[in-house]
Amino acid sequence: MRRETISRLIGGVKPDEVAIVEGVMGLHDGPGSTAALSRISGWPIILVVDASKSAQTAAAVAEGLVLRDPDLAISGVIFNRVASKRHEALIREALHSDIPSWFLPPEDSLVLPSRHLGLHMADENSDLNRFLLKASEWANPLVETSHLANESVLKPETPMTFSSIGHPDLGLCFSYPHMQVPEQSIFLPGGYPELYLDKIKSDQHFLPNLRQAAEAGVPIYGECGGFMVLGEAIIDAQGVRHQMAGLLPLVTTFAKKKRHLGYREIRALTNFSLGSEGEIWRGHEFHYTRIEWQGEAEALFEVNDAYGSSQGLQGLKVGTVAGSYLHLIDIYSSS
Repeated sequence: MRRETISRLIGGVKPDEVAIVEGVMGLHDGPGSTAALSRISGWPIILVVDASKSAQTAAAVAEGLVLRDPDLAISGVIFNRVASKRHEALIREALHSDIPSWFLPPEDSLVLPSRHLGLHMADENSDLNRFLLKASEWANPLVETSHLANESVLKPETPMTFSSIGHPDLGLCFSYPHMQVPEQSIFLPGGYPELYLDKIKSDQHFLPNLRQAAEAGVPIYGECGGFMVLGEAIIDAQGVRHQMAGLLPLVTTFAKKKRHLGYREIRALTNFSLGSEGEIWRGHEFHYTRIEWQGEAEALFEVNDAYGSSQGLQGLKVGTVAGSYLHLIDIYSSS
């Protein structure tokens, strides 16, 4: 993101609110790292170190990160999955600095299941209230935190403003509140369509309404999971073909998995519902599916990775319908 965008999002945090930003990968990994965001925002960092398979080495890793950049605001370290008091003592004895440290034991009842794109989402937990209460009872005595206001944690997020968005209950749920979608258009975000293929096909309104909107010239854009739904079909992990909207000449497959992951610089080659020809976007790509078949259509983007290496042409456009695997995050230039 541009610094202006980051500053705007940071400015949206009210004085009586606490913002917790979860880092991805390691502290210094990538040009958009957690460390880089901390420098821009001024927000402090709490390191979380998995100590399940080490002791003194876990202490060395934590202190190495603290000492690597003395100007980085690291406020403390949580050593997670510490198996016993003896395990904790070994880590404590190996720490040579006075950085605040906390030690959390394993707790099987608080394990969050994962899938290929990340953890299961909160609304997939059938007893979320109990899970959060259990987590607070487990962590509060150990990290000496203030009382967890569960009512605040469970308060629904502010509804996102979109002209029309694909059903979250059909697995299309990865949207970004700062992205504005034009009125009288349809945006299908990423998500987990593979978990809802039968439901998507059998829904009496979703796919028929998409086709009707396309025939009427309504601008439609789909990214990642939404892109796949706009195609001819999705092939599931068992090799079964599921018919989709048929608005883009595209068949994607889960049967031949290949991970695509990374930040991207994206130049628009044509006008589409979210942008204009010549605009430079920053975004990211994260999916395990691949394109099984692609027919003739106008290419949507020219793409480089975060280090300037070409990723070729991506995305398709047919009439007012467009999409790509890319998650668009922020416009960098309109040249």
